[in-house]
Amino acid sequence: MEVTDLPLFCTQPETCLAMLATDEAIYVAYERERDFLSAPKAFIVCTVPADALVMVNDCHATEAQWLILEGRPHGVYRYQYDDRTFFVFYGGQQLFDVQASELEVAKEIYHCTSPYEAILKYQNKDHVL
Repeated sequence: MEVTDLPLFCTQPETCLAMLATDEAIYVAYERERDFLSAPKAFIVCTVPADALVMVNDCHATEAQWLILEGRPHGVYRYQYDDRTFFVFYGGQQLFDVQASELEVAKEIYHCTSPYEAILKYQNKDHVL
């Protein structure tokens, strides 16, 4: 289980992940940790291919990999299982596991109230929410 270079998840209560699957891609968004609470909320929007194998609130990791993950801070990790690459979004109340060779950070979005709103804002780049 190796940490990615993506920002760690926000540790404030009531933070969550949001996922949206479309024909073009699967979007995953989360609030990143802030240096201080008066800073504006910022959400990381990631994309994976639309045909990626996805598990919600479950993980392909082995028991040994899972034990390592449980000891880590909430964030995005990469691991190998059956010679395939997986990314796991490990949050306080949610888990999103995706088998994909790559994970693309699409954008960092500010001034949203939720990760789902950040995904919608990213998809509607030419429109103001």
